[in-house]
Amino acid sequence: MKKLLMLLTTLTLLLSAKSATLQLDTKGHTAMIRDIIVTKSGDIISASDDKTIRVWDSTTGEEKRKILGEIGAGAEGMIFAIALSPNEKFLAVGGFFGDSSKTWGNIRIYNYQRGKLLKVLKSHKNVVLDLAFSSDGRYMISGSHDTTAKIWDTKSFRVVDTIGSHTKQVYAVKIIKKNGKYFVLTAGYDNRVILYDMQSKKVVKSDKKAYKLDSLATSKKHIALSGYGKEIEIYDYALNHIKTIASETSPKGLAYSPNGDFLIAGTGAYPDNVNIYSVKEKYKRVKSFKKHTNLTQAVAFLDNHRAISGGGNNNEIYIWDIDTLEVKEKIVGVGRRVWSVGLLGDKIAWGNKWTGDSH
Repeated sequence: MKKLLMLLTTLTLLLSAKSATLQLDTKGHTAMIRDIIVTKSGDIISASDDKTIRVWDSTTGEEKRKILGEIGAGAEGMIFAIALSPNEKFLAVGGFFGDSSKTWGNIRIYNYQRGKLLKVLKSHKNVVLDLAFSSDGRYMISGSHDTTAKIWDTKSFRVVDTIGSHTKQVYAVKIIKKNGKYFVLTAGYDNRVILYDMQSKKVVKSDKKAYKLDSLATSKKHIALSGYGKEIEIYDYALNHIKTIASETSPKGLAYSPNGDFLIAGTGAYPDNVNIYSVKEKYKRVKSFKKHTNLTQAVAFLDNHRAISGGGNNNEIYIWDIDTLEVKEKIVGVGRRVWSVGLLGDKIAWGNKWTGDSH
């Protein structure tokens, strides 16, 4: 009787805890990987539509810890962007956060080392799609579905400026510093990339493409831009156009190597190639990594010779040599994507392989 009462009490507590969500841990991501960051120590931080942030040991491929936030049903809790401050004190997280349409634009600020939530920033009116810190950590910028980009002072995490120059979603944001002055780069679904002077609070220059824009990367000299077109555009820091790089796929999630010698581009369309371009060879494509079997938009460099790409049908993360294409480590959970399911009497069956027709 005593055990029955304890069981009933436990069930009552579980049923009454409406905010609690139980989820299987497959030891890997179970949905699209949206963003990847490499820390100074070489750890890999990945964020996913599965509503988790995972920290991986790049030498062993083992998960070191998870950073979990409040989630809800459906899309609520999906993570679309992460950014780590240069001193690695703050981890900013953006996505589908909030308990109503009025609070979907929340940004979570964590103490990265402890994984503790410090602040919830509330200013955007819709989901946050991209985040970035300035190189000195003084400012943070966020881009949102509400068509704005917001600049935050990281001492107080208060908004110091709102950029409303886009007419559609802002999918990519960066802060660059030139001659001691701060500038903002924003790109969005209105096909425009904008260079904004933070001091004068004015748009300095803009460019418009024939397709939606969603990816930005910066080196010490160049700006790389891509979107739904099969090309990558290269600019200087004044947003003067330098070069157009043709691509066989739709480039996503751009990133420069630490020394600026290479550019990596993920893929948003078939073929599922992750490409490496040599900056010194006028952005010639030098390698194509072809291990992924589906969209792969989360890419980064572990160092000047090793790349990281996250995606594919099984949401795997590969660490690979950019010269030899040799896989150094593969990180993947025990779960697999289900492409089909069927019932026959009291039996259930499912398929984990894409067949290209009715699955």
